[in-house]
Amino acid sequence: MRDTRFERAARVVSIVISPPLVSTLGVLLVPGKFEPIRGIYLSIAMVIPVLWVIFLRADGRVSGLDLMKRSERLLPLAGTVLCAVLGLWLLSEVQAVGELSTFGQRYLLTVVALTLATFLDKVSFHTAAIVGVGLFIHQLGALPLVFYMPLIALVGWARIYLKKHTLPQVIAGGSIGLIGFGCQ
Repeated sequence: MRDTRFERAARVVSIVISPPLVSTLGVLLVPGKFEPIRGIYLSIAMVIPVLWVIFLRADGRVSGLDLMKRSERLLPLAGTVLCAVLGLWLLSEVQAVGELSTFGQRYLLTVVALTLATFLDKVSFHTAAIVGVGLFIHQLGALPLVFYMPLIALVGWARIYLKKHTLPQVIAGGSIGLIGFGCQ
């Protein structure tokens, strides 16, 4: 019998350290002024994809907001890739340079890689997000990498404990985040 305290804890971890929230935090932690372009990019690249999933759920095209069925992940991912492309295009149009533009490039690379991996298996978006964004924030000098290690382990545990992913799916997601955000 599963301990409901652990179950609740795992659910809280999965909600609080969810890919949209982690990615949003990544955008907000990028150094620089909080110019309007940051908010516009955030709306296009992070908020619209979440609204897209909510719409797909209301329309009956996905069975839940957690996108547990691999076959149901492709349409939301297509929308996310499109929004990431539009967000990056916007950044280039306003000639945004520096870390925000770099974040946009790495975010797009990661989302495309997650989409391609989804054709093969149901990799963990949660671990991709915490590993990738954590690494990016570390590279900016905001927080030491050792700060993220317990969070990565906690997210991996939660996804496996809730039976949302297997260990290989968690490792694959983390690897995609590492490659997508780790490239320089």
